[in-house]
Amino acid sequence: MQTTPKRYRTIWLSDIHLGTRGCKADYLLDFLKNNESDRLYLVGDIIDGWALKKSWYWPQAHNDVIQKVLRKARKGTKVVYVPGNHDEGMRDFLGLRFGGVRVVREAVHKTADGRRLLVIHGDQFDGVVAHARIHDTRTAPERASGRGRRARPLRVASLPCPGYPEIRLAVAPRRRLERILDAASPDAVHLATEGPLGLAARRICLDRGVAFTTAFHTRFPDYVKRRTGLPVEVGFRFMRWFHRPASRVLAATPSLIAELEGRGFENLKLWSRGVDAVLFRPRPKGYLDLPHPILLNVGRVAVEKNLEAFLGLEFSGTKVVVGDGPSLPGLKRRYPGVRFLGAKRGEELARCYADADAFVFPSRTDFGLVLLEALASGVPVAAFPVAGPRDAVTDPAVGCLDEDLGRAVRTALSLDPERCREYALSYSWASVAERFAALLEPRPWYAPPDPDALALAA
Repeated sequence: MQTTPKRYRTIWLSDIHLGTRGCKADYLLDFLKNNESDRLYLVGDIIDGWALKKSWYWPQAHNDVIQKVLRKARKGTKVVYVPGNHDEGMRDFLGLRFGGVRVVREAVHKTADGRRLLVIHGDQFDGVVAHARIHDTRTAPERASGRGRRARPLRVASLPCPGYPEIRLAVAPRRRLERILDAASPDAVHLATEGPLGLAARRICLDRGVAFTTAFHTRFPDYVKRRTGLPVEVGFRFMRWFHRPASRVLAATPSLIAELEGRGFENLKLWSRGVDAVLFRPRPKGYLDLPHPILLNVGRVAVEKNLEAFLGLEFSGTKVVVGDGPSLPGLKRRYPGVRFLGAKRGEELARCYADADAFVFPSRTDFGLVLLEALASGVPVAAFPVAGPRDAVTDPAVGCLDEDLGRAVRTALSLDPERCREYALSYSWASVAERFAALLEPRPWYAPPDPDALALAA
């Protein structure tokens, strides 16, 4: 006797592991056959790509599960696929649709009673230091062949940075980091931070005689001066010391390279920034439901970002700030008419960008990856004519750089969003990753002999 399927508002499925012998595909088919929903979330490890690379196993029942899901999508079920780590290959297709199935990095689900739930696979938090971002720098052929390994950040004890409690500083990481490096035997070492982890890795490499590269990411000397009053040269003295042994020091823009050369840095190489043009893309307006024009700023809410130069401008419409930081409480009190939305990530952040009419960047010290994210979203830029914006916005058709920030905003509001999108597409992650790989210094990793093994051999 045929029964009427039960109907639900939303169904979540996770960790199915199609492609493995342990997958109970028959049970899942029976469930899908007898249960319908308005929305279906597939949350990670639906197909086990790791297992399939080792040994192909794909019986008819596993294929039937895929067909059943596609059939539901064709009949009106909104199917959302959030890839995990075992099906991480699908993360190359974020933002696309396959047979009505939408592939996204994360989603926000609104419950019937109005609550908002973040839908994301848990592998992002497996051993990740808070807020760390990982990008797969393998080339497409390496990913296809399974060569190369995706690294995961090291979990170590940490303390909040004074004045920046959201930033964690590793505590005595050398011994654990040394064990990790010896076990991994890396082909090349790149130091992306001058903090405790970077200092520990630098010391290990120097002790072992292993070459390494570094990158100048943060204007640490300027931040120290703004917070302590110490001369900028004190900070640069430390930075020169840190980067001096590196085979190459990577910097994001030509003007930054010129500045660092003038301050005595050597072995500098250009490594420009990239943007995720699949996530950050033009979308229909209306997500924020605020009066236009919307003037947006994204970033840490801190004194060195010079936000008051933006917040004090007189404009109709709405000023929106996305981000968190130590200056947030004070700025909220002083500028009650500004919408402070807090930190956003993934789809929520991308939609905030896309809803803006102009992106205002008042910082005089940052390189500005956010500028590329805005342009990729089809949002023109207004900024001061200083190093970071000058390098990121080289076409007057996509942004205006002016010492009069209000005039820069008025000009930006008149620019063509399509030109902004076209401009940003030249900064792809693939080209950035290839450039990074070419700048590394591959050398054999030297691990000292195990004292216990030497004693046994003797």
